[in-house]
Order: sequence, then C-alpha cells, then structure tokens
Amino acid sequence: MFTEKYNLYWKAFSETINAEFIARQYWHSPKAIHVYKGFKIVFDNYYFTSTVGTKSYESFITRVYCKFKYPQSLKIRIEKASFFNRLVNIFQGNLYRTLDREFDRHYHIHTLNPNTCVFLLPAIRQSLVELNIEGLFIDTQDGIWGEQLAANQYEVAVYVEATRLSESELLALKALLECIVDALCDKFHIAEALT
Repeated sequence: MFTEKYNLYWKAFSETINAEFIARQYWHSPKAIHVYKGFKIVFDNYYFTSTVGTKSYESFITRVYCKFKYPQSLKIRIEKASFFNRLVNIFQGNLYRTLDREFDRHYHIHTLNPNTCVFLLPAIRQSLVELNIEGLFIDTQDGIWGEQLAANQYEVAVYVEATRLSESELLALKALLECIVDALCDKFHIAEALT
C-alpha cells in the first residue's frame, strides 16, 4: 500500500523542516515528526475503507496530528458542511456556530461544550477554509481513528483528502498546527504528552 515513493516524499519534507523521519513499516505510512515548543507534530498518510450501502470506498488522506495532556473534557469535531452532517445534527443536536459566516458556511462544529471553540481564532478559521481542510478533531483517540489514548491525553488532528501535497501546502499545514497548538496553550494551558 505505502511504497518507497512515500518514504522519499516524507523524508524530503522531514529534511525541509528539520524533522525526525520514520520510514514506512508494514502497512503504516512513513512519518515526519516535527517538535514545536515541546509538542510532537506528526505528518503522515492514512488509508481507510468505508462502506455506504453496498458500495465500498477507499480513501487516502494526509493527516497532521499532535498529542497533548489536559485534565478536563476538550472534545470537538469540525467537518466540512455536507448533507450527511446536517442529518447527523438533527439527531445529535450539538452543532455550534461561530459568528464567522464564511467559516460557518464551509464547516460544521460538533461539541458538547461551546467553550471548547475559544481556540478557533480568526487566523485558524481562515486557514481551515483556505487549505480546504476536511476535518479538525480534538479527541482521545490516536491518529484520529485509532486506539484510546491514556487518561488525560488528547490529540488535535487535521486531515486533507490527498496523499501528495506540494511543499508549500505541507508548510501551510505545519503553520496551521503550530497556530492551533499556540491557541490551545493560551486558552487551555495544555501540556505536551510524554509519549
């Protein structure tokens, strides 16, 4: 699934940003791990299949994520606005809107605690729209869809539905995650995860 070309792609980006490079292993993507103010920001690709009705779909995405510690509930899910998300909102009723019309037109925010949204500074909202981010999550699962993290550990993650981005797009994702980490540190005083 992930071939040598992915190793070369992520190794080149790792060198560009002076990050640690982890070669692909088995079915796992290679990774570039950038340390920012003590937080490890991970860049990689993810492959998954989903089924809708009788059809199966394969998706490859680029994801960027960072683990952190926080002692209280801090979950949020921000996804592109879609018909399916509107249906989910009817049943869950936890949709939150910002006062930013452009952002609210493009994205749905799901959270049980609207105070979680205070980290969504105007620059972050603008970057999410400009970079065509599919989703931003803060959750207690590894790599967005993985195993449950240890107590008081969270992960903030963004993903784009593409496997190969230009260097400038990857650098823009790096800047976005750094901005998000700064905002979370400022608003919630998060701490870096030790693992």
